[in-house]
Amino acid sequence: MKKNKPADKQSFESKTDSEMNVLAAEKLRKASRQNINEVFNMLDSSADGITDDVAKKRISKYGLNEVDYDRAPAWYTQLIKSFANPFIFILVAIVVIPT
Repeated sequence: MKKNKPADKQSFESKTDSEMNVLAAEKLRKASRQNINEVFNMLDSSADGITDDVAKKRISKYGLNEVDYDRAPAWYTQLIKSFANPFIFILVAIVVIPT
């Protein structure tokens, strides 16, 4: 079951993976050239971490820090789909045809 995502998260997901990778790489490069206080400022944090209030605001804005995944298909569905590969028919033919 898919969960509703906050609006900010949905707009972030509209970017392609390569765009997000480029943005993340640029942000990391920028952080590596700054001193620690500038990095904390960029991340809106401190050496002690963030407060509970800030954490609650971020959770309401971005959602929980968890992986959203779909349920795996049933075993019989996976078994049937595994025979959709033509290579499987070649292997079955090799086993069935007497040598």
